[in-house]
Amino acid sequence: MSTLSYDSQISGRAQTQHQANKSDKEGIHVLPPDIVQSTLPYLEPEDIKNLSYTNRYYHNLLDYESSMTLWHDLFHKAFVPEYTSAEPFQAENTVEFKTCAEVIMMNKYPDLDWHERYLIRENNAELYTWGCLKHARLGYTVSSNRFLEQDHLNGSLRIKIGVNAPTKMPWFDNDGSESFLADDRVVSQLTCGGFAFQVLTKSGKLFNTGSTFSGGHKGPSTPEGEADVNPFRELTRALERSHTSNMTTGGPTPINLTGTFPRRASYGGSQASYVGVPTSGPHEDIYDKLNRLENIFNQGVPGNDHVKRLFTMDSVRLSDLIDSNGNIIDIDISNEQIDCNKFVAISAGRSHILALDDKNRLYSWDSPETDVGVRINFEFLHDSNERPILKIDSGWDFNCVFIHSVGLVLWNRRDALRKGDAYAKAHYKIIPNTGIINSSNRVLDFSCTQNNTVYYITREGSCLWQYSNGLTEAINLPIEGKLSKLIACFASLIVFDNRKNCYSLKLNSGKIDITSLTKLELEDPDEYFIQLASGDYHTLGLTQKGNIYTWGIESQSCGCLGLGSQDRRNTPHNFITLQNVTVQRPAKIDLGENRTCVAVAAGGWQSGAIIINNNDSSRS
Repeated sequence: MSTLSYDSQISGRAQTQHQANKSDKEGIHVLPPDIVQSTLPYLEPEDIKNLSYTNRYYHNLLDYESSMTLWHDLFHKAFVPEYTSAEPFQAENTVEFKTCAEVIMMNKYPDLDWHERYLIRENNAELYTWGCLKHARLGYTVSSNRFLEQDHLNGSLRIKIGVNAPTKMPWFDNDGSESFLADDRVVSQLTCGGFAFQVLTKSGKLFNTGSTFSGGHKGPSTPEGEADVNPFRELTRALERSHTSNMTTGGPTPINLTGTFPRRASYGGSQASYVGVPTSGPHEDIYDKLNRLENIFNQGVPGNDHVKRLFTMDSVRLSDLIDSNGNIIDIDISNEQIDCNKFVAISAGRSHILALDDKNRLYSWDSPETDVGVRINFEFLHDSNERPILKIDSGWDFNCVFIHSVGLVLWNRRDALRKGDAYAKAHYKIIPNTGIINSSNRVLDFSCTQNNTVYYITREGSCLWQYSNGLTEAINLPIEGKLSKLIACFASLIVFDNRKNCYSLKLNSGKIDITSLTKLELEDPDEYFIQLASGDYHTLGLTQKGNIYTWGIESQSCGCLGLGSQDRRNTPHNFITLQNVTVQRPAKIDLGENRTCVAVAAGGWQSGAIIINNNDSSRS
């Protein structure tokens, strides 16, 4: 699904089908290249490939060896986060509109075609993280990362608390795992919550860094005192019940974990003489299959145990293994079920993760009690065909999505998932007048802060809209052009206009301080920001040249600014107070020789980026 309206998508599909039917009947090729190109965003890569095999006309038009139209669209599908609020809806100038990743690749590689750019992005992109080391949130520890330099560590001789410069995260260093595909290694998107990073791969698999995404805090989850059913706990109980039912008639005995079962009692004999007496041969450990199952759902990245794959209740679905009497049916799970979700978008708040899959199903990881994602349902609203979710975003303590013909829908609570439930109902609210489809008042972009406060702009671009406490308010900002893009975080709101200007506003409990409006400018007049990401008190700015700038507060020597050790910094407007460092103006981060950033992420006290190493060859 592209950034165009869903109505355009339906119309495009209908027109394509009509022309295809006509072509079949008349035996001629009636689809001109512009119609084929307009249809590509709505097709899966495999469908495009199959279409290219239909006949010579389509093969030439969609040839994987030579078609730049095809490779540009494949780049967009694989590496542009169009289902998140990181990119606005496309409003006008369809041909000229370029996303952040496309702008950087075109500026950095002006002489290459889209096939070559695709290969560089696919093969040479690497994950870099820096900041607080707690809970291995950077995807590594001091001792586990061979790429970590001693000069990049903050802390005492004995205790290291942070990484002060961009450091490569170990990612598929060991290729010995047969359970992963080639596309699992290709990084598509990177997000960051308050306590961890989330990595989405080209194959649609989702990974999380460190030991916790929540930090022990509850996100926009169940009401107080309620909790979701735990599938692993239910399966363990059923396993124990099944074992107990096969015990001796003398009553249950403790589960034997030493390799032998208690011997069955004989009728007519003394119960005491038989209960607990081991058999002569070993038995299969009753937890063996459960342990194997746990290993399946504890997949890590080869060569890095500090990055684990995230699963959903739909992929786990352990309740299907238990019959109505509570007994185990079969403990095996197919690979098809395990991989039932192919994710296309991710977003993260302070203590929660939101993800959308290719079937337009929405999942939330929002509780410290389980690492399994729960499917979210909007009763009476969401229909994947007629009213699909087009964009997702996470605020500090709530979530918001844009549903076609409905508008912006937000929630901070949901029902608890009970045994047998397929999904949890969200306790949602609809922001009034945001479901308009065809007018200048249609929503162009939106972003979430905290306390159910959402900011959005329309195609008209004349004012900023604030929704808070059930009320919508128009805010006029004294800026030069029309508003074109929004990015919100815990402490600030970033707005872009259509003249390539970027402004920052301070937030207090999610509300704007309009007097704090500041234009973000760089010393180089030819360089400007196209994307930003913020943590609790620091911000990363990505420019059209692929450079990263940083400013804000680096708390307690955590290293989140990425400017190196304090004694080696030569940054103007730099203030050091006790263990805190404040950088008031954007300072450029040293990425090393011949490296280009294509995406940034930040949250809490940590930062991350997807960086292309231009020293590598993309043509192997």
